[in-house]
Amino acid sequence: DTDKQEIYLTQKYYAFGQFSRFFRPGMTLIKVDNRTIACYDNKEQKIHIVCVNDKKEDLKKNFAFSGFTVGGNKVYAQRTSGNISEGEHWSVLSEGECEENSFTCLLKGNSITTFTVNGVEEKN
Repeated sequence: DTDKQEIYLTQKYYAFGQFSRFFRPGMTLIKVDNRTIACYDNKEQKIHIVCVNDKKEDLKKNFAFSGFTVGGNKVYAQRTSGNISEGEHWSVLSEGECEENSFTCLLKGNSITTFTVNGVEEKN
């Protein structure tokens, strides 16, 4: 509100943060599909994956890291969902497991989830 010089956080602010808090200059963008994008950080050896589930229903999704070797097995996730008063705002989720260069997750309905996988190297 420019008249009152106040800032009001909206759910769009948190949704945008699912991308901007993780995707940094110098990282390589990787298009996964129409609702998923990833970036690879060669220096930190990690991949960030942002998934949008714009459906009401939860969605099960599998990610396979072709072209990469995953040295770590933990998958970290943060989610924004729902509305500003009752929804999630960068909520940290329980750790997942990456097995054999892939992991499966459940994407909550009407949510944006960012996954981070450490120990990732490009295959030669």
